[in-house]
Amino acid sequence: MGPNPGLGVRFYGLGNELEAPLAVLVVAGTGAGLTGFAPALAPRPSAATFLAVGLAAAFVFAAGRFGADVGAAIVMPVGAAAAAAAIAARGRRALLLVVAAPFAAVALLALVDLVSGANAHLTRSVLDAGGLHDLGDVAERRLRLSAHSLLKPLTFVFGPLVILVVAVAVARRDRLRAWLEPHPQMRAGLIGAAVATVVGALANDSGALFLEVGTAYLLVFFGFAWAESGSHS
Repeated sequence: MGPNPGLGVRFYGLGNELEAPLAVLVVAGTGAGLTGFAPALAPRPSAATFLAVGLAAAFVFAAGRFGADVGAAIVMPVGAAAAAAAIAARGRRALLLVVAAPFAAVALLALVDLVSGANAHLTRSVLDAGGLHDLGDVAERRLRLSAHSLLKPLTFVFGPLVILVVAVAVARRDRLRAWLEPHPQMRAGLIGAAVATVVGALANDSGALFLEVGTAYLLVFFGFAWAESGSHS
């Protein structure tokens, strides 16, 4: 997996078509790894593993000397935090963890870019902005581009399918929960991956693409959970 100029992907850094599957693979993959290799691990160490992997992935995919994708600094930590909260924390602490994770990761990314002189997208568009007005222009542009992605032809094809998948998942949530009940780490990973997909769709300038690709990868994980559950009805 790498840059694909044929699709208009930049040579420098990750594009959204790579960030979308990676957001699911990192968070849900951590849950799968814990389930496969350390199923007896207690909730707190499992939560710490989610957070450590999410932070490491954000560093690799978002730092200017590596992936240079600012969205990864938001999406992967918030997904990892949601997974950690699902398996260990409860109540207000869980909410604070999910909210604080992306801010902490972006602040760390800014520090890394400044120290390394990477001059990445975050540094140029945010840290070097001329003031609050320029920052507002940056945020407005990203929201406008995200909304514009909803009007692309492919969205009219795959958008209704995503809505249908979400509706079925909500209607059959008890069955989905039953498939994952014996594997709390995998369940937490999928919850975190779903949160990462939704947040990524809101935070990226290709929101529709992020949602469609992320949903497709989530379906693969749930399909495997269904196959392993032994309940094929």
